[in-house]
Amino acid sequence: MEFDSAAPGDAAVVRILDGSGRPTGAGFLIGPRDVLTCTHVVAGVLGAAPDDPEPPEGRLEVDFPLARPGHRIEARVVAWTPLGGDGPGDVTVVRLLAEPPANAPVARLVDDGASPDRRVRTFGFPAGYDDGVWSTGWLRGRQGADWFQYDTDPAAQHGIRQGFSGAPMWDTDSGGVVGMVVAADHDAGIRTAYAIPTRTLRTSWPALGDASLAVSPFRALEPFQERDAALFHGREDPARRIVDRLGYAPATCLVGPSGSGKSSLLFAGVLPLLRGGRGGGQGRETVVLRPGRPGPNPLATLALALLPLLEPDLPETDRLEARPRLERLLRDGEMPAVVERLLARQGKDRLLLIVDQFEEALVGPAQTDLAPFAAALRYCLEPGSGLQVLLGLRADFLTTALGRPELAPLLSGDRMFTLVAMDDSELRAAVVRPLERTGVSYEPGVVDRILADIGRDPGRLPLLQFTLTRLWERQERGVIGHAAYEALGRVDDALANYAERVWTVWLTEDEQREARALLTQLVHPAEGRTAPARRTVRRSELPSARWRIAQRLMATRLVVPGEDHLPDDGPPEETVELAHETLLTQWSRLRDIVAADHEFRSWQEDLRRRAAHWERSGRSRHRLLRGADLRDARRWQRRRPDELNAVDEQFIAASARSTRRLRLAAASAGAAVVVAVSALAAATVDPDDASGPGQAEAASRELWQKAVAATRGSGDDHAALVLALRAYRTHDTERTRSLLREMHHRYGDTDLLIPVYADEADTSDRGKYGVSRRGEVVASRTADGRGVIWQRDGSGFRQRTFGRGVSVQAVSPDGSLVVFAQGDEKDSQGFLYDVRNRTTTKLAAPADLFQGFFSPSSGAYFFGPGARKLVWNSRLRSALVWDTADGSLSRLPSSESSDEVIGVGDDSMVTLSERTTPVKPYTQVEKKTYIFSVWDLRGSSPARRNSRRFEVIEEDYASGLEYGLSPDASRLAVARYAEAGSDRSRTDVTVYDMTTGRAEWRDTFTSDDRPLAVAVSDQGPPTLLVGGFGDSPRGETKVGTVSPPEGWTVDPFAPEGTALQEDDHLVALVVADGGRRDSSARLPARRELDASVPPSPDATGSEEDRRQARAWAADLCRALGDEQLPEQMEADLPAGAYRGKLCP
Repeated sequence: MEFDSAAPGDAAVVRILDGSGRPTGAGFLIGPRDVLTCTHVVAGVLGAAPDDPEPPEGRLEVDFPLARPGHRIEARVVAWTPLGGDGPGDVTVVRLLAEPPANAPVARLVDDGASPDRRVRTFGFPAGYDDGVWSTGWLRGRQGADWFQYDTDPAAQHGIRQGFSGAPMWDTDSGGVVGMVVAADHDAGIRTAYAIPTRTLRTSWPALGDASLAVSPFRALEPFQERDAALFHGREDPARRIVDRLGYAPATCLVGPSGSGKSSLLFAGVLPLLRGGRGGGQGRETVVLRPGRPGPNPLATLALALLPLLEPDLPETDRLEARPRLERLLRDGEMPAVVERLLARQGKDRLLLIVDQFEEALVGPAQTDLAPFAAALRYCLEPGSGLQVLLGLRADFLTTALGRPELAPLLSGDRMFTLVAMDDSELRAAVVRPLERTGVSYEPGVVDRILADIGRDPGRLPLLQFTLTRLWERQERGVIGHAAYEALGRVDDALANYAERVWTVWLTEDEQREARALLTQLVHPAEGRTAPARRTVRRSELPSARWRIAQRLMATRLVVPGEDHLPDDGPPEETVELAHETLLTQWSRLRDIVAADHEFRSWQEDLRRRAAHWERSGRSRHRLLRGADLRDARRWQRRRPDELNAVDEQFIAASARSTRRLRLAAASAGAAVVVAVSALAAATVDPDDASGPGQAEAASRELWQKAVAATRGSGDDHAALVLALRAYRTHDTERTRSLLREMHHRYGDTDLLIPVYADEADTSDRGKYGVSRRGEVVASRTADGRGVIWQRDGSGFRQRTFGRGVSVQAVSPDGSLVVFAQGDEKDSQGFLYDVRNRTTTKLAAPADLFQGFFSPSSGAYFFGPGARKLVWNSRLRSALVWDTADGSLSRLPSSESSDEVIGVGDDSMVTLSERTTPVKPYTQVEKKTYIFSVWDLRGSSPARRNSRRFEVIEEDYASGLEYGLSPDASRLAVARYAEAGSDRSRTDVTVYDMTTGRAEWRDTFTSDDRPLAVAVSDQGPPTLLVGGFGDSPRGETKVGTVSPPEGWTVDPFAPEGTALQEDDHLVALVVADGGRRDSSARLPARRELDASVPPSPDATGSEEDRRQARAWAADLCRALGDEQLPEQMEADLPAGAYRGKLCP
């Protein structure tokens, strides 16, 4: 049997069974029928003394749990080295009395592989785990008994203990066996064990030499590391040139295609030269990191890399606790101070930061921290900075990186170093020179064939290394020959053939399904012009069955362990990733899997980016999913329930809970429509720098880039709009007109565009803006904290300001009153501003309330229809009620504080309390009880009139309840829904009179999916929001439905269509007006925005082009309520930018 059979080496593991058939230890196949194990394991089974010099008689039984579990084979002892005998002892060989399973390979032993700090893995059978468990860790060094010490990885679930004796220990880099487990520390708190190295094992069984190889000088799909410098050949010239650049350049970006050897060049080429003192290395401290490892947050990764040098005396656990503090400093722009302290601590004058695989900062949730991460790196460009930066970037991400203004300075001009293809002499050196002093040679002509097959494509180096690694394993008597090369499939097919054989031979059909789901998660989907990329996955993201597949695939070297993920709290966590991105291009099965799942994974990565923003904002409700986005999430959640991780589920669940409380504003006539526009589509940025002819042209190009970056990075659509207009005013070109056209498509038909400025002291994330029901009055705040009222008259909206340090809380339905707060959440004061007579009245709380009960800048406010009643409801469900006419105040009894206010009438209010009871433990099936109560507000204290209770079983969003309250709080619509088979949903809708509690209207229907929300007016039937939920209800039904364009929330009762939705940075109103198209007709349909570079970006165009652009700008200016940029953005405007009024 070939020792490198396509069945991975794991299947060589043997389970040693006692007389009752239970495992007592392990072993591994080292010859056609020979199994190596520990003497004390065999002695225990056969009743012998482990130190007896004579081998015991008798037979024992073994099986192969990873090849053919349960198939027992008898064996007898053929070699016995007792404890305390010659050599290290405790080594025994047993010979099988029947053939082993066909898919059980002979273990490949690697001499000299048991070196310090080698990452290894093993598989044993401790008590209670008869099927075996994995343990991973590191070899630390040799000790007195000629054993190697093994320390368990803190992220590994299992340490080595009794039941692992005799197990092989695999080197995770080479895949070969470097030793055999022999003992473990008996102290339960110490996760240390010991292994006999391969070289020592061979003294006990000389025949092991037939299965032993020296450590391979090739790296398969993994990059060369610094320790491999002596084996790294062919890239000496670019390594020297990069090091020479570091003698003077503050920033260098190494750019090359995937597979061109960038990481190997940095680690095995550049770093050894720097350590040797070239390029001023003696005065330089070097830090190396990958943005995506050990976690997806590049700023946290940077902090973790710097901490050992900043605080060298801190224990590892204390460093983990200190990381969030350092991360906050970096986020706040304190990189200069951090670098200065680090250099002082280390006694150096420069810090070199090498960022490998920088593209990981441009994909997935990492993008949420790109701006502060880039700002930290840009410190290297400041005069007198002690920081240098060396980046490694995949070429297909270069356009994306150039399109980010925060990164452009690091990449501009001569800061890019392009890695070109190796020439023939360099390729020959990479193939031939690693064999020097190994005693192994190529058969004549083999090297020429390899070089002819590899060609000049710079991205094929991983294929070359993989092929050479496999050829090394297939050598015969020290010769690598033509037959082995042909059998592999040559360079072109060696990797694909190997991967496909692992898939088809080693994995069952059920395991292939799990493996497919695993591989899908290990890949970032392609975005725009970038190809798919690797993704590191944490153990907690995978179900246990999928993690077991990941562990097994690690033995094949198709996937590899990543660096442990280090959360803010809790122990380190294991990770896994693809061995190399070359698999994505060479293995057709993986390409097909990635292509088939592109839609799902693109959606999932977008979900994770949004979830990261949500977490970063303190779980702001404004960051939750709404409308079609939430419906998409629910749909994918049903289709791929076991491929969403815990954070995905939490984000969707929070969005769903928020949506249940969504109430659509209703009015009998007129309408105000608010649209929140999403970020522009991924843009292709002009790679030219800003040194073109003319300062205005260069400034307009930079403004264009900033506008695109604003939408893609922070999602600040107001800043993007202002920057687009300023770019056009600076220089009228096809580039600036193209972006102006896209802005006009989104906003050209709106009536008012106002920015939304958050109150930084307002931790509740409220206090942004308010709109009257018919859209005549809008209240918000300016960038400097003044309150501003927008009031509509015959010619449009006019503006006036009021107060300072204002946080707007609510606007009455008729627009006559505005609630605002001043101060922070802990110490704020509430006010009522009368829009009609411009007077302000202070809102006071009862004198007997304890401190902190009433915080006007938090909680929620509700006006009655005529603005006579105002109710404040806190997050603790406490409630105060004001009569706005006479100022009288009452409050909800403290015994009723669990009730949440959901609406207010002229003399009543409605509250809701919810209770949840699990139906099935450990599932998402639960019984929800909804209790709606009507309160009389006419007395000195609110009094409960009546209540109505609803109970519903909610299961994975397939069944549940939505509700809606009429604007005057007199009617309640309740929609219960449940699955009706064949992906259909049955919905029962009932409208109740809240005064009498009686049902006054009822209907039932089926539809493609459940309703998103239900709304009811003061009279008539209810309306369901069903936009994006397949078709409309089927059958005879009187229920109204509305399906607005994506991004709009429609008021179903206004005759011309209304909508209300808020965004973190911009509010756009469309107001129904008989003199223009109705508001619904003016809602823009969602489309993919085109922010790409025009064919002739700097062309001035025809007079007609310029006339059209002027018309677009006029439309946008008519609606733009505030043309001021945030202070920092205004300060960062480029030289030559137009700085006058945008809308004269």
